[in-house]
Amino acid sequence: MRWLPNVQAASLAPTSIDLADLRYYVPHYTPLDGLRASVRQVGVLNPPVVQRRGDSLVPVLGRRRIEAAIELGLPSIDVRIIPEAMLEQDGFALAFWDNLGCGRFAPATLAYVVGRLCDLFKREEMVQVFFPALDLPAYGPKIERLRKIGLLDAYLLEAYAAGRLQEKTMILMTALSPGDRRRIFDLVQEFGLNGSKAAEVTAAIVDLSVSTAASVEAVIHQAEVNIPIGAGPHERAEGLRMALLKMRCPELVADKELFESRLQELSPPPEVTARPYQSFEKPGCVIEYRASSMEEAERVIESLNTLETG
Repeated sequence: MRWLPNVQAASLAPTSIDLADLRYYVPHYTPLDGLRASVRQVGVLNPPVVQRRGDSLVPVLGRRRIEAAIELGLPSIDVRIIPEAMLEQDGFALAFWDNLGCGRFAPATLAYVVGRLCDLFKREEMVQVFFPALDLPAYGPKIERLRKIGLLDAYLLEAYAAGRLQEKTMILMTALSPGDRRRIFDLVQEFGLNGSKAAEVTAAIVDLSVSTAASVEAVIHQAEVNIPIGAGPHERAEGLRMALLKMRCPELVADKELFESRLQELSPPPEVTARPYQSFEKPGCVIEYRASSMEEAERVIESLNTLETG
């Protein structure tokens, strides 16, 4: 790294640094609140590192410190300027090791970093230098899975980091066009689906799109028209899931509706819950009884034993 002796110290406006340049970006999907409070009280103690690229200055290390300084309206901060001679691979390696020193990467950050490593370095160097530090295997499907997820849109990675999308949803998203990814994501947000239900809905839409040779938009439209008008948020979300299930597995929905109708006729007491086996794999069902005391539980068990022996 022959550029090291030419690093210069400078004081400049944080707004003069081009944060839109992401070549050395290692994302941390956490709020700036703590860092902002620190900078407000004591300033930027550890000077960020930037690189001169033509007429621009791009962040190498300390992007979040720069963001905090900009948000707080600081007129100037101390920085270290690396000359343009530094290769992009060297700059990203510098950012990699600096950020890894702060702790293990979260899943979304790991996926993004693996994607960038695959873009910048040869396989041998990744296997020998970077993957051991990340506890990753040298080869195998996990690397390709991470690489594909890391190349997804920033809004998806942010949702993944926040837990609103699961890994299986992200994997499905890698096979879709940018427009279809956005449409499904907007649908998930509109209906307020959690990570598990978002995965279920995404899988259903993708499966129906493939099996019926219909567009993602057409599948979503067909599901939405079957949602009751005027339903509340929870009812709308359940209506979407049931509409997709009915389109995907009509026999399963028919069995479910028959089970619920029969259960309603039986009118079980509030402390009793009955549910079918998953996907109606067996003809029976599971019955739960919520006892208010140990004595009550013992009486129920004795009654069941009597039924069994009788």
